[in-house]
Amino acid sequence: MKELPERNEISLADSPAPGFVVIVSGVSGAGKGSVINKLKELREDFVLSVSTTTRPPRKEGTIGEHYAHVDIEEFHDLASSGEFLEWAEVHGHLYGTRRDWVLEKIAEGYIVILEIDVQGAIQVMTKNIDQTSVFVTPPDRQTAYDRLKRRGTETEEDIKRRIRNSDWEFDQMNQFDYMVVNVSGKLDETAQTLSAIITAERAKMTRSSVRP
Repeated sequence: MKELPERNEISLADSPAPGFVVIVSGVSGAGKGSVINKLKELREDFVLSVSTTTRPPRKEGTIGEHYAHVDIEEFHDLASSGEFLEWAEVHGHLYGTRRDWVLEKIAEGYIVILEIDVQGAIQVMTKNIDQTSVFVTPPDRQTAYDRLKRRGTETEEDIKRRIRNSDWEFDQMNQFDYMVVNVSGKLDETAQTLSAIITAERAKMTRSSVRP
């Protein structure tokens, strides 16, 4: 297995380019949160967006638990006042991404990673914002189902709902710019692939601030 680069090898100071959004989405059980958590060991030029949700918190310390929890009334108030870049009902709960926070971080030069569901990802793709999109997937559907069951963070009813919805999620992958396959036991390699995509996107001529 290839050795990982030293922690925080890639920093914000390494590039004067402006920030942009990287949508990281995929089916339930793909391991998106685990991949992003490993990505933190490779680079520090990104910030992870915090989703606002009506879903109850998972147990403390759960990998990928990047949420601000609100009740349904507060969520609807935020949505109706246009506070969200995107929002959707997913697996029986509401999720949204705060627009102003994302735009603020982009202006500061950060890459903003949106770890969001497929519905929300498709919404963001339609917005006039500098972005690229990555679909994280397990090697096959059965692996996704097995990971959901092993995770132990959802009820049996939630797991069944996620499995039903995953068929539609798999069908949307062709709408994304990139696909990353998260093979069990190869999390380091998956994170390196995602990091390489981000590096390539940051180096695009259209994002360079040093062009003549």
